[in-house]
Amino acid sequence: MKYTLQLTSQARTLAEGLSLREAWLQVCLPLLNFEPREPLGGAHIPRGPRDKVQAQAAALRRACSTPERAIPPLCTADLECGAGRAVLGCTEFPDLMALGANDSEELAYEVGKVTALEARAAGINWSFSPCVDLAALADNPVVSTRSVGRNVEQVIRVARGYLRGLQEHGVAATLKHFPGDGHSTFDQHLTTSHNPLSRPAWWEGPGRVYRELIKAGARTIMAGHIALPAFDAADARGLYPPATVSRRLLTDLLRGELGFEGIIVSDAMGMGGVAGFVPPFEAYARFLEAGGDCVLFARVTERRFWPEFERALREKLISEQTVYERAARMVQFKLDQGLLRAEGGAEPAADPAFDGVAHIRLAQRVAEGAATLVRDREQTLPFKLERQTRVLHVVLAGPNYPQYEDQLAAYAALTRALGERCHVEELTDPGPHVLFERVDQFDLVVCSVGAATSWGVSVARLHGPLCRNLMEGWMRLGTPVVFVSHIHPFVHQEFEPLMDCVINTFRSLPSSGARIVRGITGEQPFTGTF
Repeated sequence: MKYTLQLTSQARTLAEGLSLREAWLQVCLPLLNFEPREPLGGAHIPRGPRDKVQAQAAALRRACSTPERAIPPLCTADLECGAGRAVLGCTEFPDLMALGANDSEELAYEVGKVTALEARAAGINWSFSPCVDLAALADNPVVSTRSVGRNVEQVIRVARGYLRGLQEHGVAATLKHFPGDGHSTFDQHLTTSHNPLSRPAWWEGPGRVYRELIKAGARTIMAGHIALPAFDAADARGLYPPATVSRRLLTDLLRGELGFEGIIVSDAMGMGGVAGFVPPFEAYARFLEAGGDCVLFARVTERRFWPEFERALREKLISEQTVYERAARMVQFKLDQGLLRAEGGAEPAADPAFDGVAHIRLAQRVAEGAATLVRDREQTLPFKLERQTRVLHVVLAGPNYPQYEDQLAAYAALTRALGERCHVEELTDPGPHVLFERVDQFDLVVCSVGAATSWGVSVARLHGPLCRNLMEGWMRLGTPVVFVSHIHPFVHQEFEPLMDCVINTFRSLPSSGARIVRGITGEQPFTGTF
């Protein structure tokens, strides 16, 4: 059911009782890399061990409870598929595209539920997920496996399950990044990226995704630092504005044509896509006046924070009325989330208990179903593995690559699973000449590709010295080669002629090793879709 934020007299009264500065802090969500000493509307808890995240969330709650009043904070995190990579010690799942590969709304719901239960136990009540960008371009540096995939209906179906699982168990979900990333090779962390779609194409793609998921009850939407020229106008410099400072996109399109009545949160306001477009502190005011509600990563402890707020008021970049209206909406959001006791209502519900072992089994189930055979030109599979079979496991991953340490256990698990069937040797980044000399000593080569996406890079590709391992044509010397991409979903397109047999896992877990081997032998067919 569609979410409609309706201001109650309680929310209005609480907001009106705040000083102007207190109201301003209610609409700011800083990164909590400092010790909170005054009431804040909330904060984004940095990635860290579970006990540290719990302690930071508790410190924030204490700072927001004063003798005068207590308005609980919103504690946010990027729980894009499970809590485990934002809150270390919680259950780790493969990426959201793995849920897309399973193509099950029911399974996505279960993952959302598990995520919410573990997040609440760690003190998190608002997740900046699911990512509903379409993975339209292989070279897009932001989306990749963070997205459900490329198919509009599949994105709607899986994201709907995930957001329902989150929200029905006490954690607000966020659709991101409006008006749609994934269609450009530019990174909004660095510059204002453009969504180049025409109006009809946008309505058939991102527009349809947002319309359907708003109907499904999404409570919050994150505005990206992404321009949408088909719906907007260039400024005096000839530049199209990012959605974060565009009234046409936030008020006219998102609020008006799409009918969204929930909370609009900005993406991080230090990102180059907005901070390089308008002065950073000025962007806060312009976002709120354009229709936004909540400023992410506001620099509340910086010495220029309050002088710049006063300047924005003085120069009428923002009005006091807007500040109080947005503060009232944030207070109402907290009431709707059950963080704050409504007048005549019950106390906020306690965090429920959960079965951590069952959560691990669910993660393994997601990983099992996600394994996808995306190409097998020469019908390499199934391949029979016997004790005398000689297999070379080549690992193309290095410490200069994103998330290298996180994937070491997955590579080791694959070597171990192969070793339980046959003779296996593992080589990491051996270089193309070593491979050329040794490949004919083996019956099969399994080549793990560890490329992962990361922010602040130009394109999502296997790049640098590791790529040189693919030179010299060793994969054309007669020994069959199975490439396994453990994260990057488009490596088979990047190396189209070189890779005849490719398996994608959309972020391997340690349990993925045995699953991949069962797929190679044909004991358990690959069922993932991509």
